[in-house]
Amino acid sequence: MPIHENGFLSKDMIGWIQKHRTEHRDYFLLCVDLNRFFHKMLYAPPVEIDNQDRQQLLVASLSLRALSTFQAVILLSERGLTAEVKILLRSLLEVLFRACAIAKDERRKSSCFLSSARSCERRSSLSGSFMLTPLSSRGYASHG
Repeated sequence: MPIHENGFLSKDMIGWIQKHRTEHRDYFLLCVDLNRFFHKMLYAPPVEIDNQDRQQLLVASLSLRALSTFQAVILLSERGLTAEVKILLRSLLEVLFRACAIAKDERRKSSCFLSSARSCERRSSLSGSFMLTPLSSRGYASHG
């Protein structure tokens, strides 16, 4: 399965992955260590979750989503899919922000996090317009 026929799904990618992991050894070792740390935190000893406590359920499920997204970032990084890695990193940050907000403030468990996806999308698109304004108009200096 040559790369020019199968792209990133090619068996020839194994060589690229090994080369890329060697060139960026320190970063990949850090990612492996972080992955192990998060697995220990989530699975050893098993975390007891009260299935009647929505806050615990949300934080636990978001934590698992963060872990799998982090692992996807590693897999895509070693293959050189940088645009896709950036997309997943943004997704990872959004999951972490939500998990932290819910963990810190019990009242948030009944806000946008529990409402329907469509409702959340509408709210996000309205508040997301902030991202469309230039940095200079938000009080940030431009780096010309």
